[in-house]
Amino acid sequence: MDQALYWMWLAGALGLDVSPGGEAVRLYGSARALYEARGQEDLSAQFPRAAARRLRETEPAAYLPVLLRCQQLGVTVLTPDDGDYPTRLRELPDLPPVLYVTGSPLCLNGSRYVGMVGTRRPTSYGVQACRQIARELAEGGAVIVSGLADGLDGEAQRAAVEAGAPTIGFLGTPIDHTYPAGHAGLRR
Repeated sequence: MDQALYWMWLAGALGLDVSPGGEAVRLYGSARALYEARGQEDLSAQFPRAAARRLRETEPAAYLPVLLRCQQLGVTVLTPDDGDYPTRLRELPDLPPVLYVTGSPLCLNGSRYVGMVGTRRPTSYGVQACRQIARELAEGGAVIVSGLADGLDGEAQRAAVEAGAPTIGFLGTPIDHTYPAGHAGLRR
């Protein structure tokens, strides 16, 4: 079975509360090892009750349709087993078990990142200042990280793209949707 399915199973069981994920990985070594131990151990001491129940009652194979859909869409499923998984995230006590990535994951292990967020209704001066700052940072080797949202978030990422530099957009939507839809070109 594809190792990504075990990580997707863990992520699905944890839901939005990934806080026990990193500790589970440290205790068991991998999502697959946790899966194999679930029949012999009581997981309710390590996981919230609902997560422990989902770990017992679901199977990694249930995530195969999601994995296949990701492959159809060109979405890379990154897990802590993958070399492109961000090193800094591996060190977190609440590491995300799965990252869904469109585009190149190479910039995920860079050395300098700058998060840029701001109002969705900036003034013309705000747009100009944001774009100049983001462009200069990107040209200097920083990876601009934002939410691809309307306003200054999108402007910062647009400036990075125009500078020919990588940028990371954290989406608050399913991986196969772009919001706002007007940023689909920017996302590409």
